[in-house]
Amino acid sequence: MSVIDHVGLVVSHYEKSKAFYLTLLNPLGIMLLTEESGFAGFGKKDTPIPSFWIHEGEQLTSKLHVAFLAESKKQVHLFHEAGLMAGGKDNGKPG
Repeated sequence: MSVIDHVGLVVSHYEKSKAFYLTLLNPLGIMLLTEESGFAGFGKKDTPIPSFWIHEGEQLTSKLHVAFLAESKKQVHLFHEAGLMAGGKDNGKPG
C-alpha cells in the first residue's frame, strides 16, 4: 500500500498537460476521475478518490520525480511508449 495520499503538480499549460497525462497514464489504468475549477484529478476506476492532480500555475524551477506503480514489465513499456507518443522526452530506457 502506498504511503502517499496524493500528489499535485503545477503545469504551465493546463489543457496540453491534461491531454498528455490522459495518454501517458492510460496504459496503467489511470484515468481522469474529476475536473473542477482548473484542477484535474486522476486515479484508478476502482478508487474514486484521485491521487494524482494537476493545475495551472507558475512553472516549477526545479526538477521533480514522480513514479507510478505498474503491474507488469509490459505495462511499464506501454507507459513509456505512451509518454513518447504524447510528446514526452526520453530520459532513458524503461525499467
